[in-house]
Amino acid sequence: MSLHVLIAVRDATVLEYYRVFLAWEGHTVETAKTGISCMARMRSEVPDLLVLDSDLLWGGEAGVLAGMREDPDLAAVPVMVLTNRPEDGDIACADYPPIRAYLPKPLSPQGLGRAIRQLAAAPREPATAASASWFG
Repeated sequence: MSLHVLIAVRDATVLEYYRVFLAWEGHTVETAKTGISCMARMRSEVPDLLVLDSDLLWGGEAGVLAGMREDPDLAAVPVMVLTNRPEDGDIACADYPPIRAYLPKPLSPQGLGRAIRQLAAAPREPATAASASWFG
């Protein structure tokens, strides 16, 4: 299944690795390096999935999630959070159900592709704090 994926990661090298790999897998991929550019890209074209770095600059993870919450067109976009803090899964999910998974950093492009395939294959049910997955 081909998805329109927006990847928001602050590290340009990692961002490019992810972009190239996911495009090779057949996905349409857009990228952003800041919270501001992430929100601008989502507002211009709503993605099927957002891969969000927990350490994103200029707005960060919390700012992007807050902006999504306030925009009815973006509120249901599934989110996968890249983090090196496993405890994030205990905090943000309760406040923001569209978070579908927490992925450990560093994560290989193949690991991201595998997580996206698992998410795409899962039933489309509303997420809850208990249903978000920790891959890794």
